[in-house]
Amino acid sequence: MRMRVVLSLSAALLVLLAAPAVRAAGPTACQVFPSQTASTLLGSPVGLPVDMAGIGCGYSNKDASATATVTVVDQPALTAEEFQKSINMLAAGGGAKAETISGLGEANAFWIRPGNQNSISVLYHHKMISLAVQKAMTPALKSAMIDTIRQIVSKF
Repeated sequence: MRMRVVLSLSAALLVLLAAPAVRAAGPTACQVFPSQTASTLLGSPVGLPVDMAGIGCGYSNKDASATATVTVVDQPALTAEEFQKSINMLAAGGGAKAETISGLGEANAFWIRPGNQNSISVLYHHKMISLAVQKAMTPALKSAMIDTIRQIVSKF
């Protein structure tokens, strides 16, 4: 159930930001987001990955109380300016807080949403790379999410 919540938020962000969204050339999401990385983010062992046709890879902890998902899609027509406009529109409603992380991709947004739904999306070389973690936000989790997305982005 919780996996569906994070996955639907990630999917909604992808749909709102740009279309068409297709699987990115290069490694799949599960290739760049191994289980040990998800386990580190969630602070506990995770189950088997849920592979979403190469564009997404999700994990949940054993009791499904926390989830982590990565999506990677081609966005050949999306510019940094369009990305930022979309982020501003999304931030205007729903109580979400968005911030930009300096030096990460051509554009990015780190989201903290009500209900422990946290994500970071990066536009990099015409790819939208997103990491979503459903878990209570702490300074350590925020730092780990930023480090993880930097490692993932470096693979493209």
